[in-house]
This record gives sequence, C-alpha cells and structure tokens, in this order.
Amino acid sequence: MPRRPYTFDRVVRILFAIAGLVVGLWFVNSIKSALLPFFVAWLIAYLLNPLVNFAQFKLRLRNRVLSVIVTLLFILIVITSGVLLLIKPVGEQINHLVLAISNLERTSGSQTIIPKEFLDYINSRLNMSELAELVTAKDLREIIQVVLPKVTAIISNTLGILMSVIASFIALIYLVFILIDYERISHGWIRLVPVKYRVIVTTVANDVKDGMNRYFRGQALVAFIVGVLLSIGFTIIGLPLSIFLGLFIGLLNMIPYLQIVGILPMAMLSFLKSVETGNSFVVVFALSMLVLGIVQIIQDTILVPKIMGKVTGLNPAVILLSLSVWGTLLGLIGMIIALPMTSLLLSYYQRFIIMEEEPSEKNKIP
Repeated sequence: MPRRPYTFDRVVRILFAIAGLVVGLWFVNSIKSALLPFFVAWLIAYLLNPLVNFAQFKLRLRNRVLSVIVTLLFILIVITSGVLLLIKPVGEQINHLVLAISNLERTSGSQTIIPKEFLDYINSRLNMSELAELVTAKDLREIIQVVLPKVTAIISNTLGILMSVIASFIALIYLVFILIDYERISHGWIRLVPVKYRVIVTTVANDVKDGMNRYFRGQALVAFIVGVLLSIGFTIIGLPLSIFLGLFIGLLNMIPYLQIVGILPMAMLSFLKSVETGNSFVVVFALSMLVLGIVQIIQDTILVPKIMGKVTGLNPAVILLSLSVWGTLLGLIGMIIALPMTSLLLSYYQRFIIMEEEPSEKNKIP
C-alpha cells in the first residue's frame, strides 16, 4: 500500500485533531471534580453489572430494578459482615491497648512516655515568669493573626468532608440509575455518533472495553497477591490484625499508589504492639515498613512486569511513566485509566503509523 502524501489538507486535519485532543484534555481536567462521582459510579456499575445480570437472568428476577436492589443489598450485606467480623478483633486490640497503658502507668508511677531527662532539660531552660512577660496584648494580636487562618483551614476542611459525603451520595444515585439502564446505555450510545463514524468508534470502544477488562483482571490478581504477602509478613513480625491489615493494603493496590494510605493504620497497630509488648515503637514501625518495602519491591520487580506487563504489553518503566503522566493530567481518574489507555494508544500507533510506513519502506529496497 503506497504511503499517503502529507498534503496541506492532511496536515491541517492532523493539527486540528491534535488541537482537539489538547482542548479535550483541558476541558476534562477543568471539570474533573464534577466528573469524578459519575466516573466512579460508572466504574462500579461496570464491575457490578455481571452480578445484576446474574440476578436478573439466572435467579429469574426479570425486573431490572429488583435485580439492582438485590445486588446492592447483597454487596451491603457482604460489606456489613466484613465490618462485623472486624469489630470483635479490633475491640479486643483496643482493650489490650487500654490495659497495657494502665499497666504502664501503674508500673512507671510518675514517669511518662517522654524521657525524664528531656523534661528536666526543658524545665531548666524554660522560665515561666519570663514567658508570662512576653505574652502582651500585642503578642495576643499576633497570636490571633496566626491562629485565625488555621481556624479557617479547619472550617474549610470540614466543608471539604461535607462535600465528599455529598459527592458519595451523588455517586450512589448515579450508580443506581446507571445499573438500571446499563444495557440501554452501553448499546444505545452509538446512535449519538454519525453513521459514517460508527464503525471506527465502535472498534475503539470495544478495544477500550477489552483493555479495561484485561487491566482489572491483572490488577485484581496483583492486589490479591500483595495482600497475601503483606498478611504473611505482618504475621511474622507479630503485628496485631495482620491479616486484615495486609488484605486492606492489598485492596488499596487496585488503584496505583493508593496503598500509601495504609501507612496510617500500620503506624497505629505498630504503636499498639509497642505499648502491649514494651518494645520500641520505632523498631516495630521500622519492621512494618521493612515488610511493606520488601513486598513493594516484589510487586514492582516481579508482579507488575510479569502480570501487568503481560496484560498491557508495556515495559515497567513505561507503566510508571504513564501513571505519572495520566495522574498529573486527570488526577485519580487518570491513574485508573492510565494503563489501558496507554496500551490502546501505543497499539493504535503501531497499527496505523508504523504498519502504514513499513510497506513503503520495503518498496524502496531494490
């Protein structure tokens, strides 16, 4: 097939396509906070739709609305059961923490967690009378000027939490309506596309769907293996709730880089173990971080290249680069779609650019 010449009309079309892509990314980035609840709801609906179809056709609940309600109730029961199973061991660990702190107070008398030498040093260097003289009306005004922005920040954070709750409720409403009309939406949207573009748009949509299916299967496998490895590692070092913590951090791996959130409960459980056993918190937390670091190395050097690299066909370096680029452009949404979209773009590049040029190069060979 002869190579198409770069005429003025073709160059203009390419430039317009690039400009349209840039404008589209800018527009999505501008409204990503509004799109996030809908995108999350659509993603959850995409994952739950097989369960809804199972309830509708296999369990013979012919009514789609009833099937959606049964599926959501089933998910709610599963989550509630998991929370109830977690309440008892968490309560026991809290009781152990309270008893350990009580025993620590009885055995140490007036001693505190802060070393006595440090307190003596502070008392010897701090003169309360001089401190009182420093606190004048002017100082109080300055203190108010410093504290007031912090109070404002607290209020804004509270409003942020409230907006997050509202966004979650909106996402739930999106989820219900998307699940009810999922089949109609997934098959009827193509009618909005002009007839002459339907074939190529349908092809791209099917490729995106296949890429997302492969990505989520591979990411779920990686998350499960990471959860098991972390549970084993935390159990070896004797961390409380080791299995739950390991599986929780593994579940966070479904979204790249989100496992860093697991450091907070890991630090709390390390503190619990240090108080309960009398060991240094720094040592216990360092061992926990060592386990997390080892598993992270296994994930980055073995699991991701072998599983995600095979699923997406991407080099580990390209995987990290795509996560960084898409995450910078679209935030959380970008990190979720980074690997399947990068794989799709590279596939199309090889299919329509490289393969188009190869025949013309071969024709030049004498």
